[in-house]
Amino acid sequence: MKIVRLGFANFRSIGSEPVILDLQKRINLLIGANNSGKSNVLEILRRLKNERLDQIKLSEVDFHKRDGSRLLELVVDVEGSEPADVPEGVRRFHAAVSGGVSRWITTPFDGLDFRLFEPFMQRWLQRRWAYGTPTEADLKQKMQEAAGVAYQALHNVVPEFQVIPQFRQITSGTYAIDGTGIVQLIADCNAPEIGKDSDRVRFQKVQEFLRELLGEKLIE
Repeated sequence: MKIVRLGFANFRSIGSEPVILDLQKRINLLIGANNSGKSNVLEILRRLKNERLDQIKLSEVDFHKRDGSRLLELVVDVEGSEPADVPEGVRRFHAAVSGGVSRWITTPFDGLDFRLFEPFMQRWLQRRWAYGTPTEADLKQKMQEAAGVAYQALHNVVPEFQVIPQFRQITSGTYAIDGTGIVQLIADCNAPEIGKDSDRVRFQKVQEFLRELLGEKLIE
């Protein structure tokens, strides 16, 4: 499966209206006044990768207005890579979570009848209907069980998120994400030592990325 949108609600300063990021876009801009919650967006993205979508740990300060009754909600829109992953098109996992999934709000299988759902039940639960038409309650339960298994598998396709500090340090030293040592690192990649030709390839990829990002073909 491929994640195409990722969102959340009821996290720190972010209330019940989900913030949704379109991961198919090249750039997502977070715009807002100081203390409007931009850093909280970056924090939840970092934690979703590090702690898993289905096992995120929350403290009192993580709940919106410190109200533990308002569970964190996660929204994950996906497209299937295989025919039996999820139904065709963009499908949504929307869950209220506290450690793991506490309540499903939307699953990718909602709206299917039991016949259309059966291939997905086979895919995620390795089960088939062993009798006639299941009850509505049985069908809903199996849909949520399948959604739970599929949701756990999404951890492998959550993209990496790196937060670059707002105050960069373009100084000498060992390279770090805050900018320390970046000038020397780039210079070394541009003119690598013998046996480190792959560093030159890395430098060229950085060039290509900046040219595409800035629309400037003359960046050297």
